[in-house]
Amino acid sequence: MIRFPIAGFCGEQRESHINESKTNPYALPPQGNENLRLILNEVFVQDTSAHHWLGVVSLITIVWAVAMTLETKLFEKGNQSVLDRFESPIVALELADKPARVLALIYLGDRRRNTCVMSMNIYMDFAFIALYTSVFWLFAEVCKTESKLPTYIKIGIILVALLDITENALMLRSLHDINLSSERRIRITRRIALTKWTLLAVASLLLAMFICGIASRNLAHSLPLKFIAGFLGVSAAMTLLGVFVNRWITFGIMPLFCALLCTTWIFS
Repeated sequence: MIRFPIAGFCGEQRESHINESKTNPYALPPQGNENLRLILNEVFVQDTSAHHWLGVVSLITIVWAVAMTLETKLFEKGNQSVLDRFESPIVALELADKPARVLALIYLGDRRRNTCVMSMNIYMDFAFIALYTSVFWLFAEVCKTESKLPTYIKIGIILVALLDITENALMLRSLHDINLSSERRIRITRRIALTKWTLLAVASLLLAMFICGIASRNLAHSLPLKFIAGFLGVSAAMTLLGVFVNRWITFGIMPLFCALLCTTWIFS
């Protein structure tokens, strides 16, 4: 465990209170009301391993996300009337509501090629699930507080990961059994996907709130931390909107990517 030389973190805080009390009669005494100290989030302890790994895993996540994006470029879109201009074929597949929609996506270009591209992207997504789950988890571990937010963040992101894994397994089955895809299975996949995106938005919003709390006490990195919280908040809003207007889900991914970039910059 290390001590942060910045306001709001543990370490020399007790000494700073003593020094401050000599010049400021309104300074909070070190033995003051403990509940008030917790409410003010004055005690933050950072785990050096979590700090280090957050930067590393964020960077790996960015690289992997770029690789997955480039892989989808191999998808033959052909007739653009099936997909919106910025709509991802993978997101469209998971949100398909009937077999005809799945077939329309596959037959935008060469069926074998598009099926292969989608399948490969889904297999890559299993690794991506582990990466983004680790980012959320490590961010919740960076600062130890009495707040329950880190626990809620961890629970939320684990549920997202489990739903994402289930969704991927169902999509792979539909792709490999494309002519016999049952409407029931596809509708179940869609419901799981919508639940996953909703929980991801909630987890992102909780993490944004947690980071805002850190930023309010961390004078050294206050601005970049607030940028991360802002990107997460925007992503959560767009994703929640996307649950009702599906094309907005794709737009919600970009702010998450920006949040990852800022995280890598701060914690590397």
